[in-house]
Amino acid sequence: MKYQILTAALLAAFSASVMANEKAIQSGSELAQVKGCIGCHGMDGIGIGPTFPNLAGQHSSYLVEQLRHYRSGYRPNAIMAGQATNLTDAEIFDLASYYASKPAP
Repeated sequence: MKYQILTAALLAAFSASVMANEKAIQSGSELAQVKGCIGCHGMDGIGIGPTFPNLAGQHSSYLVEQLRHYRSGYRPNAIMAGQATNLTDAEIFDLASYYASKPAP
């Protein structure tokens, strides 16, 4: 009986986590277009040229950290500083979730 309750609770938590992640990915997809990310990194996360890094398949935690570094100025880059400055933590998380969900090239 205890195992059935524990299993049901774990499945419910996992299901909620998957649904939350799907919402973050969908939101990130929309943000990538609205915020202009696709102009350099493409809709599929593959940079449009050799100077633009591929984001597809990167770990979301890495992408979150880098966007926060751009936003704070810790990682200086004229283009990315302008892009990241106005991103909220939630938007950063959603963008990172979206690009991390894409298959690596």
